[in-house]
Amino acid sequence: MLQVHLKARFILNGVCVIWKGWIDCNRLDGTGCLEFDEEKSLMEESKERERQEKIALQIQEFNQQHRLYSDQERQAEESENLRRMRRNGGIKLEQPL
Repeated sequence: MLQVHLKARFILNGVCVIWKGWIDCNRLDGTGCLEFDEEKSLMEESKERERQEKIALQIQEFNQQHRLYSDQERQAEESENLRRMRRNGGIKLEQPL
């Protein structure tokens, strides 16, 4: 009777597991079990934490660039409004309704 013993690590429904078992090569049947893979789980958790930190930094950079762009746009708009007022001879007050 020829048996092949196997051990395979994979992620099942988001959980790191190790499948351990054997297969009878003549009958093509066998048994196995799943065990929690704590070592791989810690590695995956560390990778995920690094990914989340990277994304948080990218979001911060985006927000800073957006704020900078908004400030520049606002300043350009204010400068344009001042130029228009100077060309029109000063500030004109609108009549209240």
